[in-house]
Amino acid sequence: MSSPVVAGIAALYLQKNPTATYAEVKNAILDCADMDQFTGSALPDNKWGHGKANAFKALKGCTIGIHENGLNAIELSNFPNPFIDQTVIQYDLSSLSKFKKAALKIFDIPGHEVLSFPLENGSSNLLISKNNLESGIYFYSIEVDGKILKTNKFVVL
Repeated sequence: MSSPVVAGIAALYLQKNPTATYAEVKNAILDCADMDQFTGSALPDNKWGHGKANAFKALKGCTIGIHENGLNAIELSNFPNPFIDQTVIQYDLSSLSKFKKAALKIFDIPGHEVLSFPLENGSSNLLISKNNLESGIYFYSIEVDGKILKTNKFVVL
């Protein structure tokens, strides 16, 4: 069962850092694996390998040649989450210097875009109503000049 997870982590790593070498991807996955009371500390071994694969640490905590260029300063959140009738998505793009086009895009689980809203520089709020969405899990992303910079999720009850 770990093969699909590790393949997914490698794909995410390469999406974030397309020029990464095989060794960089491998080292990020192996060096950032978690050890806990189940794995023990005598790793690697035949049962747990190098530990439990941790995608977040591989992409953020143990980066190899990846630079965020200030993109972590972009704020994106919503409240309430989950929501029944409506939610407010708050965003802040003031840390970006210049861009031509920005949008907030909402995707369903299979990745189909279901809604899109143009955004302007600075910070603001968007009111999202359930009227436009079926119950379920959605991902919402800030896209600037054709590149997705940040993604979160919300649940519609």
